Amino acid sequence: LDDYEEGTWTPVLKFGSGYVGSYTEQIGIYTKIGRAVTVTYRIAIGTKGSNTGAITVNGLPFTLANTGAYPAAYGLHHNINSGSGGSVSGQLPVNQFFANQTYGGFYTSNSGGNPTGVDQAYVSNGSVLNGTLTYQAS
Repeated sequence: LDDYEEGTWTPVLKFGSGYVGSYTEQIGIYTKIGRAVTVTYRIAIGTKGSNTGAITVNGLPFTLANTGAYPAAYGLHHNINSGSGGSVSGQLPVNQFFANQTYGGFYTSNSGGNPTGVDQAYVSNGSVLNGTLTYQAS
């Protein structure tokens, strides 16, 4: 364990290319062993604002590796509590979309079983997003 690190990071939420209106909570922690990084985050939205588009969590503490045909991330589970009792959970196919980046998005399966993006319509003022991801850093 000659390359071990723990720390904090600040998760930042975007809808499309615009940022969320305001937060009541932004907590991120990570553990890095060699190139393996595990992050956990909690984001509580104060006001979601008027931006639209796919939801992404930005500001990961290390850039995701470009692993080619294999996923750069494993075991990611997002959970969105809409604030109105509903929730959305999904997996993140990082290898297809986010290699060499410091962000990831929410995806769920559509009726054909294909990944489809989750957008701002799934959250509201007061929504809470939790997630854990283990990935390979570049």
